[in-house]
Amino acid sequence: MERSLGNLKKLWNAANLSHTPKVHSLLHHATKQMQKFEGIGDLLEDDVEKMHQIAGNFEARSSRLNSATGRAVAQSKMEAISHNNLVQQQMQHSQQLGKRKLDVNNSDTKKEKIKVSKTERDQKRVEVVHEIENKPFPKLITAYEKLKEDIKKSNSNK
Repeated sequence: MERSLGNLKKLWNAANLSHTPKVHSLLHHATKQMQKFEGIGDLLEDDVEKMHQIAGNFEARSSRLNSATGRAVAQSKMEAISHNNLVQQQMQHSQQLGKRKLDVNNSDTKKEKIKVSKTERDQKRVEVVHEIENKPFPKLITAYEKLKEDIKKSNSNK
């Protein structure tokens, strides 16, 4: 992980991209946090994003009501219904019915193919990491800056 982030930092600087607060946190602090907390899974925003989606769904369903009070009541009813045990059981049952049925006899060969493809993909990624580490990256410049340099060179050659 440290090598990957080091390579990302090298590429980011070569591209002359700005360091936003999130990029700075990733490049300068992520490895220390991962070591300290034994991973960063607890810091993911999946739960927050899920709640935003649910709230957005409620808002979309009640947005045409003119009264703010009516919207609030409708949203509270939707939330109460979504927490109902019978509704939750029916949703789980519906999700189970929607899942694909896998062929048990063929699953071992599929698992083997998946392992082989994953190993090949990981090997290619390691090769790319080595290539990035060994290849010097010149600082990237804009087309305007390139044009200015070309003009300076042509003027100095005269």
